[in-house]
Amino acid sequence: MKQLIVNADDFGLTAGVSRGVLRAMRKGVVSSTSAMVCDPAAVALLTRHAEALKGRAGIHLQLTDGLPCAGSDRVPSLVTPEGCFPRFPEELGTLDPGEIRIEWRAQLELFVQSGLTPSHVDSHHHVHGLPEVFEIYCEIAKRSAVPARTLSPEMTEALRSCGIRCADYCETGWLGADATFGTLLDLVRAAFERCGGRGVVELMCHPGYADSLLSTRSVYVSAREEELQILCSGRLARRIGQLGVEVAGMGAGG
Repeated sequence: MKQLIVNADDFGLTAGVSRGVLRAMRKGVVSSTSAMVCDPAAVALLTRHAEALKGRAGIHLQLTDGLPCAGSDRVPSLVTPEGCFPRFPEELGTLDPGEIRIEWRAQLELFVQSGLTPSHVDSHHHVHGLPEVFEIYCEIAKRSAVPARTLSPEMTEALRSCGIRCADYCETGWLGADATFGTLLDLVRAAFERCGGRGVVELMCHPGYADSLLSTRSVYVSAREEELQILCSGRLARRIGQLGVEVAGMGAGG
């Protein structure tokens, strides 16, 4: 069996992005989303749409963008002099694992306060791939008893050795100039070939509407609307089906 999880990152980034994600889940092939909580507006969006997201929203753990949920005074190694997270992973300093643990538990608590239980965990800008972060990432996944995003065969093995479910492969390359209709199908086809012609593949995507706030929050702007159009295409759903692939939720992670 071939199962494809189509997960939209960045719910809560802006109202327009969140509206686009909801449309892609309602009208398109997107089966789940990962939600940010390090901004009061993001938490408000998550709470407002909790009913529509129930069972289909995971937590997008952050060490970049936004404000720490634990308070900057409790996690000084994670924040800039202004008390916020740095914009990009390369701007992170020397991270204190204990402070990451405090912060990510605070993010998880805030997510749950929205009325939702996370369906999975992953991280913004894939910071969980950093060695000093990965152990805490595993703790959060185990604490929540949910699947986690893998980034490599080595990570898949490490997650599963800890008893954490994950997809057999995660495709993160459908982005920017490569986010076309044809490329999506090519990447899905190639991903299942890597998995021996069967299994569970996760496809990361970033649909959304480019509202006026988005350019101040992200370098990925107009391409989100292009992704949204493709993901909501009835033709795409048919072509995925013709590949013998079933679109599935995060629970499909092995």
